[in-house]
Amino acid sequence: MMSAERRKQQRHKVKFDAIIYTSEASLMTLVTDISGNGLKLQVAKIIHPGTKIDIAIQLKDEIIFRGNVMWTLDVLVEQLNVYDIGVSTDIIIFNGKIISANSEKSKLVANILPSLSS
Repeated sequence: MMSAERRKQQRHKVKFDAIIYTSEASLMTLVTDISGNGLKLQVAKIIHPGTKIDIAIQLKDEIIFRGNVMWTLDVLVEQLNVYDIGVSTDIIIFNGKIISANSEKSKLVANILPSLSS
């Protein structure tokens, strides 16, 4: 897991549902923090590091965060085993645009944060 000192963008604590798509399955997830460069998710099934995934967030329009699982951690939440996973975001797809520049990804996340409040 990358330490906070090494992160280039501030992570924002959030709590909202999203859908993960892998080449093998789709499943619900809870997003627990977000930045332009990545997300921290909580899922019921393990997704191994190196797996390419899309995370779909439904606001007024759908936003897709496309990236790779960087790490997975088995945790106990309310007496249930779940997995925290860290995802590095390669691109964000929004309103038909593919956003790959870190500064633009960061701006988009800052703009949607008020809509992500639980």
